[in-house]
Amino acid sequence: MTMNIRTITMLTLLPLTIVSCKKTSRIISPTAFISKDTANKMIASYLGSIPTGNDTNIHSWVIDMDQIRLYDELSTGANRLKSIKIMLAHKLEYINSGHANEYAGYQSNALTVIISGINATGDYVYFSSDNVIDHSNPCPRNCPTGTAASPSLP
Repeated sequence: MTMNIRTITMLTLLPLTIVSCKKTSRIISPTAFISKDTANKMIASYLGSIPTGNDTNIHSWVIDMDQIRLYDELSTGANRLKSIKIMLAHKLEYINSGHANEYAGYQSNALTVIISGINATGDYVYFSSDNVIDHSNPCPRNCPTGTAASPSLP
């Protein structure tokens, strides 16, 4: 398969990338992305809202892209993933320790994200008939290394 990628500079000076494979084209919208500076402003506002000295509130989640890729690769036809829905949830350990339906704030030991695929008609797409993704690493506690260890984008 031959893939052609072109970048078009629009009058707004935002790059618009068109990826075409054979007879199909997919336009990647520049409005789906924000600048690193804008992201850092948003991140700093959230982190600044956490009380000083609190290192147990969620700062971020790290999700293994291999899970997302596999989910996407195995979805076909009418169940092809169009988007994903990211839902906040209590961890099963938190629920099973007697805290079901109990407010946990933003405590990293209590919260996780559930990720489910959605097809073009707006229906959920399950992995292997009835599964969704629940494997994220909360930071703090399980933060990445390297430049990704920073709470902002370097």
